[in-house]
Amino acid sequence: MPRCSGQQADGPQVVTIHGEEVAVVVSIEEYRRLTDELPSFKDFLLAAPDLEALEIDRSRERARVVELTPPGGDTPRRPDR
Repeated sequence: MPRCSGQQADGPQVVTIHGEEVAVVVSIEEYRRLTDELPSFKDFLLAAPDLEALEIDRSRERARVVELTPPGGDTPRRPDR
């Protein structure tokens, strides 16, 4: 079960489970300060460079065929078609 000190202290509080640090609790003021500085996800995407301006040369050759096998090396069975 998560454990956090019952005392209010200055600064962030670390939450541990079985001695492992798993989360940090901060005041609502600190949370708002940290998140208000970040753009929204939409604004972040809209600020991306114009990909139409990139000049990308791609080969028109057909892609090579690659045989995939599972980690054990056994070839998977194909169902009858």
